[in-house]
Amino acid sequence: MTDVLDATFKHGVPLVKLPELRKADPIGDREIPDRETVNVEVLNEIMDFIEAHPDTWYQESWYQVVDPKDGTPDYYKVIEEVEDANECNTAFCFAGHTAINQGFPFPKGNSGSWTRLVNGTSYSGDPMQYREYVEDFATKILGLSSEQADHLFHQDNTKTDLRNMVNALNVNPNFQELYKVRSSVIYTEDQLREIIAGEGYAFPSRL
Repeated sequence: MTDVLDATFKHGVPLVKLPELRKADPIGDREIPDRETVNVEVLNEIMDFIEAHPDTWYQESWYQVVDPKDGTPDYYKVIEEVEDANECNTAFCFAGHTAINQGFPFPKGNSGSWTRLVNGTSYSGDPMQYREYVEDFATKILGLSSEQADHLFHQDNTKTDLRNMVNALNVNPNFQELYKVRSSVIYTEDQLREIIAGEGYAFPSRL
């Protein structure tokens, strides 16, 4: 147990770090409302955690269970909830980190689909149940538009891309074209303001 918790594997999370990320109580089946503004507090907290614990991050999937012996993906294993499992590690993308931070149920296995059952209300006001995907939950929690979420959660983002996007949303929460700040370097606030203002790509860019 201790050896697993203390170890670090490629694309794997030492499970002892999960309690550090989990901040909110379990969301259960409660429906959460849409936010009118970007939740920069949670946005910054998730980015800071990823930078402090880079081994917990894997942008190419919502989450990934790995073999603790060598860190390779285990696509067939169905495990108990991640926080209770001794025998495996898990890595998450930005949306996945947000979900864990804000009380979304932990995933089970590499199913490729990570959802929760919600007791909500229909447009007509009638009670209804539906499945909420992790990306939709994270989008709501972070107060992002669908365009912002598409760019922030994109599988090709590097940690530098994510930092630039988060910083850009701190500068202007209404900035939609987050792909414009993808870069091999972290931009200064002044550089971000120029890019947001539409003054071209005068800096190293990954466009």
